[in-house]
Amino acid sequence: MHLTKFPVNPVCRRAVGGSGWLPVLVTALTLIGAWQPLPGLGQTGTIRFKSAAFTFSEGIGIALVGLERTSATAGAQVTFQSVGQTAIAGVDFQPLAETYTFQAGETNLSLVVQILDNAQFQTDRQFKLTISNPVNLTIGSPAESTITIADNDELTSAGRGAAGTNLLQGVYALATNSTGAVLVGGHFRTVNGQLRNHLVRLLPDGELDAGFNPGAGPDARVWALAVQSDDRILAAGNFQNVNGSPRRGIARLLGNGNLDASFNPGAGANNVVESVEVLPDKRVLIGGFFSLVNNQPRTDVAILTDNGALDLSFNAVTPATFAGHVARRQGANIIVGGEI
Repeated sequence: MHLTKFPVNPVCRRAVGGSGWLPVLVTALTLIGAWQPLPGLGQTGTIRFKSAAFTFSEGIGIALVGLERTSATAGAQVTFQSVGQTAIAGVDFQPLAETYTFQAGETNLSLVVQILDNAQFQTDRQFKLTISNPVNLTIGSPAESTITIADNDELTSAGRGAAGTNLLQGVYALATNSTGAVLVGGHFRTVNGQLRNHLVRLLPDGELDAGFNPGAGPDARVWALAVQSDDRILAAGNFQNVNGSPRRGIARLLGNGNLDASFNPGAGANNVVESVEVLPDKRVLIGGFFSLVNNQPRTDVAILTDNGALDLSFNAVTPATFAGHVARRQGANIIVGGEI
């Protein structure tokens, strides 16, 4: 394991006489704009992880864990160490225990960690990276980062397509955009070996669309999808967050997979949203097994405005013994389906 300067393109070298891949020091640096003296030059500064949590697909091989340092002086020193949790050192990842001395100018850095792949179907596993023993440097927050290894194996065979992490895996929603690309939602973690939590876009030929990346994505299954005329995507389900931002049950994403901040449903639905439809006036019809939307009483069905706010002009009441699952527009009416 090595600490690298933030890489333009991370590279690996096969060890002479060996069969394994070993990470090597990446020295490429990209300079954007004119050079300016760094703030705090000559001061001790701090070192911290860029995030308290990272998730990598089991098949990634080399994972880059971001670090930030506020001083650029030489001679500062820290120890990086891995701590196994549900992930086992030497089985799921190569253990790390290394003291690193910073060179002058090193600020944005990446810790190189080798993730080990296998053909066994497993749940996701975790281990922790820590920073300790600082010399001429202060440890900032977060001082630890939890690394989640998302399993990339099918239950019965390696194959291709969506792989889940338990017996409830599956695809539950499909939608197409104006280019013919296919949006896929459901309960899965990886697609063709790439991390895609519950939501992915495929090209018309079925290959993974690299131009759509929702990051950490929804944190639970996606039950329904709808695509607007501008190719923005509405996703509904029983998730609480999308790429780390609160979005309970309903969210909108841009065409590149980023969360659309202009659509904010506030507190969202208090239970699962199982259907979503874009109305002709761009309002959004949702249906499911919920009783509140943005803390306002709405039983089984609700309409949101184009910016995600609850439409106060629509307040349908379904029977008390009714459990809603789906809502659809029929002309000037709304049909709600469910069970009693």
